Amino acid sequence: MKRLRIDSHMLTVDDGTGAIFRGPVSEYIESLTTPRSRPCVMDQAPEHTLAWRILQDLREAYDGTTDRFHHDRPDVFLRRLLSLCLEVIASLDKHHAESRKGAVAFVKSPVCVFGDIHGNYADLESLVLQLIPCGSFTNALCNFLFLGDYVDRGAHGIECAAFIMAFAVLSAGKVTLLRGNHEEPHVNSSGVFGTTSLLSQCRNLFGEHGPKAFVALNDVFRNLPLAAVVDEKIFCSHGGFPRDFGNPTDDRMAVLTDPDFPRMSSILPPAGPITAWPLPLPDLRTVYAFDCLWSDPAEAGDPLTPLGFGRNIRGAFCVSYGEAAVDKFLENHSFIGLLRGHQEQCCGVQTRCEGKVTTVFSTSGYCGHNNSAACVHVDQGLTLRIISKKPRNYQTHQGLPREGAAETTGSTPEVAGDEESVPTPVPLREQAPCPAALGGEGYGENATSAGAK
Repeated sequence: MKRLRIDSHMLTVDDGTGAIFRGPVSEYIESLTTPRSRPCVMDQAPEHTLAWRILQDLREAYDGTTDRFHHDRPDVFLRRLLSLCLEVIASLDKHHAESRKGAVAFVKSPVCVFGDIHGNYADLESLVLQLIPCGSFTNALCNFLFLGDYVDRGAHGIECAAFIMAFAVLSAGKVTLLRGNHEEPHVNSSGVFGTTSLLSQCRNLFGEHGPKAFVALNDVFRNLPLAAVVDEKIFCSHGGFPRDFGNPTDDRMAVLTDPDFPRMSSILPPAGPITAWPLPLPDLRTVYAFDCLWSDPAEAGDPLTPLGFGRNIRGAFCVSYGEAAVDKFLENHSFIGLLRGHQEQCCGVQTRCEGKVTTVFSTSGYCGHNNSAACVHVDQGLTLRIISKKPRNYQTHQGLPREGAAETTGSTPEVAGDEESVPTPVPLREQAPCPAALGGEGYGENATSAGAK
């Protein structure tokens, strides 16, 4: 089986507080792309463009020295953010209508792949601006794929989501966003994350109108694909791939690419074990969606079933997958590798299963740790090049997290640690939409809330 190849030469992003619009990273990307006749110029987007105004709002409000935002007019920013959410949903259908099948987006190389962001605006802005010429969001030389977890645990979840959504609109189809396990209203409203939860940040920034922003953002998340495939060869998702029930006909990709695959408001684990097969199609879709968001590679020595799956320390209904399960999924669907996020890595990237599974984590200093952020550039030969960024206050050989540290399940997980509970299980086909505490507020003149759909 052909495997992904990782280039041994790592590119490192400067850790300065100012944005670097042209450097070795963007020059490397440009060298792998067909030369263009137009010169390197700044964005030419009209100033009245909503996405452009959002980016201007962020640039003006952000203090890179202190890593803080100072929004002088939160009411104006809220109005623009709500409109941007509606525009992004329309853009998802317009630009990705032909490249999306069901819950799967199909992406062409070259592509830069980002893992978890978790509200780390400094890393997000720094990495993206290094990867586009002259910081021009309308002139990206390659595609971009984000694997989810834009919010929670970091200080700037709203701003990170706004930045990525504006980039997606301005890029006219070059940016693909996937849904992670934190793009789920029962997770990003959780009190476990304290002031770093999306709901808390919406209320802190927008006051009584905060729930409107929360519902609007989760409505965008509901519409995001659960997985992507690069050049028909690399399967990408936030966590992993659907579990195998031993069906003689492997229907996992057929189910995920079914045009009728629903855009789920909530993706929660079932209340009890699966005791009957075959599952009704709505239940099977829920299980497959949950696995794409929550599963992890198994650790060495973990007990696995004959099909190669095992229990996951994250808890309720989560599975881990061993090398045999990976091999079967890749072989049955003609893939050569899996790109995923979901787990902190001290250097930002880690490979498992003899290079067939690559985990990328794109936020440094995660929960006070000393880890680096990274993204991966996939060239047209499907070779991976790692682009890494150290945390601001990097300390050599001190406080490094263990490789593959998961947001594990605990009885009372702490915000400052790396533990995270799976949402309370509910019976299949009886899943609640948005938290009732929000009162089902909508946004926009003709829009309904995510929970009402």
